[in-house]
Parts: sequence; C-alpha cells; structure tokens
Amino acid sequence: MSAFGASIFLFNPKQIYGSSMQIIRNIDRLKEAETSFNLEIIMGSLSDGILRLISLNELSYAQKLVKELKKIELPQYLMFFTLTLTYLQKAIDYMKNSDDKPILTLISEVLDLGCSVQATTYLDMFKYLKAQRKKYNF
Repeated sequence: MSAFGASIFLFNPKQIYGSSMQIIRNIDRLKEAETSFNLEIIMGSLSDGILRLISLNELSYAQKLVKELKKIELPQYLMFFTLTLTYLQKAIDYMKNSDDKPILTLISEVLDLGCSVQATTYLDMFKYLKAQRKKYNF
C-alpha cells in the first residue's frame, strides 16, 4: 500500500481509479489482515489518488471514489479522514464551478479549531489545484 501511495503520480487516471476501487472493494479483507496503522496508510493513499484525479480534472472518477470512501467505517482515531473527504469533495466542487468560498471557509474553520498544520496542508493543496485549474483552463 505504501508503494501505491508513493507512486500515485506515475499512474494514469484509469489506473488510479481502477486500483483504488479494487482496494476499496477489498478493504474488509485488508483491515482483517493488517494493523490499523495500515488502514491509515490505505486511506491516505486513496486520498492522494483522489487529489491526483482532481488535479487532472478527472472529477467523475474522483467523485465516485469519495462516495465509496465515505461508506467505510473507520475507527474513532481515524475520523480525521472524514474531514479530508469533506475537503476533497469541496475541491471537486471548486474544480467544477470555480467558487472558492466553500473550500476557503473549510480551511478557515480548520484553522479556527487549532489545526494549523492540517489547514496549511489543505491550503497548499488548494493553491496547487487553483494553479492546475488556471494552467489547463478547467
């Protein structure tokens, strides 16, 4: 799983989507076979894949993956992925309609909660998507 996450930028959109869906379909088997630490790696890798799809304007694939990931029951200590999935949904919406207010509001709220590292990460990702959107005239 670490290798998949580390090489996500080498795959084309269909490969990212297909591999991600296979992982999601088999998540219960992976959760049984692995430790919860590996579940964190799985969720992080899949989130990175979604971000990559968004940056390539493959919003349909990204949307389907977000929807499927939201169905996964996570342990309490991994609930921060719920926030990340909310962020990714807002990123998809931004790429579709160029309205940056919802995503910037979320980043501000995360900052208000005292999660400055996460807010900075989200802001950096937003800046990257904004540049991609401008570069490719999405």
